[in-house]
Amino acid sequence: MFDKQAARSLRACRFLILTMTAAALLANAGCGYHREGRGVSLPPDVRRVAIPVFRNDTFESGLKRW
Repeated sequence: MFDKQAARSLRACRFLILTMTAAALLANAGCGYHREGRGVSLPPDVRRVAIPVFRNDTFESGLKRW
């Protein structure tokens, strides 16, 4: 069986893990993705959207705006 010091250390470790888990969950709760505006922009039968891969052959960073 554990002695008092080991039991206290185990409780402190469990408390620390629980506190860190709760803090991580609370921090991530406000980081949800949401769309601006209202309404549906795609038909209901669309399940996937393909985005083509593009390539920038210049030495400039970023993409130029149209």
